Amino acid sequence: MAHGYVKQSLNSLSKHSITFLCGDGGPLAAAAVVHHKMNNEKQAEECITRLQVSHAKLHNLVKPSVDYVCRLKFPSGNYPPCVDDSRDLLVHWCHGAPGVIYMLIQAYKVFKEERYLSDAYQCADVIWQYGLLKKGYGLCHGTAGNAYAFLSLYNLTQDAKYLYRACKFAEWCLDYGEHGCRTPDTPFSLFE
Repeated sequence: MAHGYVKQSLNSLSKHSITFLCGDGGPLAAAAVVHHKMNNEKQAEECITRLQVSHAKLHNLVKPSVDYVCRLKFPSGNYPPCVDDSRDLLVHWCHGAPGVIYMLIQAYKVFKEERYLSDAYQCADVIWQYGLLKKGYGLCHGTAGNAYAFLSLYNLTQDAKYLYRACKFAEWCLDYGEHGCRTPDTPFSLFE
């Protein structure tokens, strides 16, 4: 069954090799895993090869995009919910510092520039200050998703401060229903 889905998705790739969620990266990654589990190592390796991006392409395409997003940072350390939006108010995984921090961490790992790590630290401070959300507890629009940002920074730096912050956000989530949070539009959604 999984093989059928993989075959169908590989036959309809968009040739947008850089994007993961909306482009070819997601189906290729899933196909590599399925082929590996089915002991089809040749097909798994082909998918992995198609996923690889040259270092030159990273510098020519990805780095300028990362730098552009960095220039959008507000004085508060947060980021706009979308391009051309000057509202400094959303601190969700899908809007603002909690989403941008992952890009900054990866940029630091790939490009080895301290400014990306410095900006990631600033994102973490914004999340710590404003990231307990009343919208719910989900990954995208809620406090649980914001806690993951701390875990990512902890995994990179091994600074216990970020593990502590993740634990405090998790504690807050465990007190479900005691914070006056509103019921999300889709309350059983993992993301909302």
